[in-house]
Amino acid sequence: MLDVEFHIAHEVDNSINSFFYKPLDLKTNLLTVRVLNGEELNSNKKYVFYLSIDGVNFALIGKPLKRLNENDWLFLIEESKIELRRYPRLNTEILDIKVCVNQLLGKLLDISLGGCKIGFDFSLKDEILPKNVLGKKWLHFYLPDNTVTKVLARTVYLNLSKNTMAFAFLDSHDKVLKLYLKIWNFLKEINNSQTKAEKNINKADKNTAENNISKSS
Repeated sequence: MLDVEFHIAHEVDNSINSFFYKPLDLKTNLLTVRVLNGEELNSNKKYVFYLSIDGVNFALIGKPLKRLNENDWLFLIEESKIELRRYPRLNTEILDIKVCVNQLLGKLLDISLGGCKIGFDFSLKDEILPKNVLGKKWLHFYLPDNTVTKVLARTVYLNLSKNTMAFAFLDSHDKVLKLYLKIWNFLKEINNSQTKAEKNINKADKNTAENNISKSS
């Protein structure tokens, strides 16, 4: 069984660049954490830490003050706010995950542990009543690794002007958490690939500039 007591943090400007952490100490405006998955933090970036305190969910925004050892960091908390959700909502459009509900095929726009939003590339006005998609429904998620996950959910919002539907998950927490983490890892892989590509481009540009300088001299 997955440990549901883990915590997630991410860069303020890039929610995909996220990591697991364990809170070690929390004072008025100082937070000490242990990074659990070997993530290299940027001392020039700000991070959002999702943390539950006495049953209340908070988002703590801070910047690194000091690296205490290989995995432990001290952060200065600059802002805190109450959050409705314990884990961040993931924007998933880049993954192009298809979701089927009552034979209507849409695209997963975002997901949290509480629910998800699905967009459709056709008008829902003529489909809603015939397909009876309101109420409790099974959502079939067709993931990038060619697996399918089925989750029970209920319709909570319908936007006919944007052709989107929002669902609240009714299935077990462990099942939803496994789906959430799989999608989170897919996003991390894309982010890591893009970061590596950007570094290679910057390195190539630097080498080109150095060669041009050498030739001119």
